[in-house]
Amino acid sequence: MFRDDSGAFTVRGAERVPQGRPCLRAGSYVMVMGFVHTCTPEPLLQAVKMTDLSSNPINKMMWSLEVEDLQNSIP
Repeated sequence: MFRDDSGAFTVRGAERVPQGRPCLRAGSYVMVMGFVHTCTPEPLLQAVKMTDLSSNPINKMMWSLEVEDLQNSIP
């Protein structure tokens, strides 16, 4: 299970993503790209790409702005 400021979500298939497993350690800030399978009771994603973004704290600070920008772009 993963968690960000918007809540918890589950990722499956991380073990099949190149460099996916090394990203999975407690306290890491990880970008997960993939397909949404379900949203209830919590989002379930099929991972396609995972990247550890922990080395740059700006990435975490920008996340809420990126989400807001995306929501404003969706008609």
